[in-house]
Amino acid sequence: MSLIEKVAPTRRTMTLFFLIDTSGSMHGDKLGAVNEAIEELKPDLQNLADDNPDSEIKITALQFNSGTEWLFPPTPVDSFAWNRLEANGLTDLGAAITELDKKLSRHDGGYMPAATGSMTPVIILMSDGEPVDDYEGPLEVIKQNKWFTNSIKIAIAIGKDANKSVLQKFTGNIETVIEVNNKQTLKSLIKIVSLRATEFGSKNSRIVRKSDDGSTDNTDQTEVDNRALAVVSTIGVDLNDEDDTDEF
Repeated sequence: MSLIEKVAPTRRTMTLFFLIDTSGSMHGDKLGAVNEAIEELKPDLQNLADDNPDSEIKITALQFNSGTEWLFPPTPVDSFAWNRLEANGLTDLGAAITELDKKLSRHDGGYMPAATGSMTPVIILMSDGEPVDDYEGPLEVIKQNKWFTNSIKIAIAIGKDANKSVLQKFTGNIETVIEVNNKQTLKSLIKIVSLRATEFGSKNSRIVRKSDDGSTDNTDQTEVDNRALAVVSTIGVDLNDEDDTDEF
């Protein structure tokens, strides 16, 4: 055996989380646009993954209405398949945040791999209304989760009835809450945000590392905000040509 062994470089994992409001008010064009956008996203994400051989991109999704459901665990892009969602029930955002907090962990069924092999995750929240449960308590809890505080967080406010102040509390910055009011723009926005955030996360985000006390270290909040703002700053140009004026 050679004294020098060739060791394949460790691929770092970047996980894209979709949190999708599937309450009754999302019926029709709203959820239809979400379904179509995510279905059409796979080839572009696959191209992005192929261009980043040092990073593995995985996708997972949580739907929330009157309760929550994880649709699939973090799945590599080439194995990813989307089953269309249907709208019903109310808007249990607090329950969704609690579920997200559980999965942003390396323990007890959490979805995050070893900290030293991970890029900070991307979390995209989509909602069109007002939470009916307590979301502020779960939000205070998840803010203690280093995976959450280090993540790139962007919220899409679907329609004029979406409570943008609630979404701002989730992302931490009103500039990372994007309002959209028609189907075609929503569909385009989901695809652009997902691709830009994933590209930025897989190339530019630092790895979340394990501290001496066993916890993950904390990134400066300004740095965290700048990651999401860098994504949002390029989106408007891509949506300027959208001519669908039929509002939700």
